[in-house]
Amino acid sequence: MAIKFHHLQFSYAPKSPFQFDALHNINLTIKENTFTAVIGHTGSGKSTLVQHINALLMPTDGIVQVDEQIVLPTKTKKYIKILKKKLKSKKTSSETKQRLEYLLSIVEAHKTYKVKDLRKKVGVVFQFPEYQLFEENVIKDVSFGPQNFGVSKDDAILLAKEALTLVGLDESFYERSPFELSGGEKRRVAIAGILALKPEILVLDEPTAGLDPLSAFQMMETFKTIHRRGTTIILVTHDMDIVLRYTTDVVVMKNGEVIEETTPQALFSNVKEEYSLEVPVLYEVMQELKKRGCPLDFTKINSIHKLAQALKELKEHNV
Repeated sequence: MAIKFHHLQFSYAPKSPFQFDALHNINLTIKENTFTAVIGHTGSGKSTLVQHINALLMPTDGIVQVDEQIVLPTKTKKYIKILKKKLKSKKTSSETKQRLEYLLSIVEAHKTYKVKDLRKKVGVVFQFPEYQLFEENVIKDVSFGPQNFGVSKDDAILLAKEALTLVGLDESFYERSPFELSGGEKRRVAIAGILALKPEILVLDEPTAGLDPLSAFQMMETFKTIHRRGTTIILVTHDMDIVLRYTTDVVVMKNGEVIEETTPQALFSNVKEEYSLEVPVLYEVMQELKKRGCPLDFTKINSIHKLAQALKELKEHNV
């Protein structure tokens, strides 16, 4: 299920003295079945962008398209009227008219979303999702979401058990209070509650924040498994080691704009100073090896295991 942003713009507190323009004319496609990282410095617009995917935020202007459904700034008929009115205005430049005609064609060719349908398709894991736990035991908490979407209690419990197994929690956790669990276990329960809905798209906003290195690794391995099963994943993170190890695509943002779409390997092979990104430790090691005459192909290495394989092959060929 692809996600497309068409001339997306978003402002906080619009038409007020506190207006802040967070996103500027975003045109972006996140391809189906990819594991895409959205990165950039604090305030670049990463979280604002991904919150549009399931209509937690509504566009100030432009369109968000999830598969064949679209999210608009206002009701469809009203938005069409706004676009047509702007098109007729003599003050509208030819460049703006092209943008308006394009948006109008998208609106007329697609159906607008229903919130419930969209939020079943798109699951969002915020920072510290464990704060959302509320039921008396784990199995009730995880099965709440499916029941809220009309699934029978028995079927919801089956979905909850499947989701808990996926995040590494067995039946010994079912009757336990989520508030008695460790921080990492609480987070797994919260994520299981989202996975129980069987989302086709999973948005992760700093999912490893506050976790120790082992828990963070285990969490990312879980998401890796989920992605391999066909779920499209969008990850917001500041951890460049995670970006390199797990993602297939990278979107770099700065000041509310997309400034590059690339792959992790291509990005870290030639990090631009203006991005203010930390180079993954693995790449620092490889850069040092290259300085010492080791001809490594950075575009093919994203883990210590692959680096070890590359070094072994070079040794075997006496390079």
